[in-house]
Amino acid sequence: MSGNDFQLALKPLSVPYSVLHERFMHAVPERISIACRRAGIPINTREAATYTCEACLSGTAHRLYNKLKSTPAHRPFQLLTFDLIEHENGFRGYKYAIYAIDDYSRYHYIKFTPNKDELNVGPACREMILEIERQSLISVQMIQLNGGTEFKGTTR
Repeated sequence: MSGNDFQLALKPLSVPYSVLHERFMHAVPERISIACRRAGIPINTREAATYTCEACLSGTAHRLYNKLKSTPAHRPFQLLTFDLIEHENGFRGYKYAIYAIDDYSRYHYIKFTPNKDELNVGPACREMILEIERQSLISVQMIQLNGGTEFKGTTR
C-alpha cells in the first residue's frame, strides 16, 4: 500500500472562546485572534466580541473596598458584607460590580451587573449567596448591606 491510499480528513479544531481566553492568560480579543489565525485555529468572532470574563473585569477595577465596619466573624460565612461599586468606564455593558466579603476569611466575591436597579442587584446577590453555599457546603448565616437603594426590596 502506498502513502496515497489513505487520506485523512482533518477537521479544524473547535475550541470555545472562554477556553482560549483562559489559556492565553486573559489576553485581549485582538491578541487571541492573531494567535489563533497564525496557528490555524478558527474562532467565533461574535463569541469573542461578546465574551465577558469576570476575572478581567475585577482586575480592571480601580477600587475594591468595604465601607462598613462589622463585628468579627468567628467562622466562615457567618457574615457576608455586600456593597455595590460603580466602574468609571464600564466594560461590555457592565458598569457596576456587586462586591461581597466574607468577614471571617476576608475572601472577596465579585459579580458584575449592567445597572444598579433592584431588578438586577437583588437576583445577582441571591445568585452569589447560592453559589457560595453550593461551593462551600456551608450556609451563609447573615448578610450585611449598606442600606443603599439598590438593595431595597432584596430579601432572601
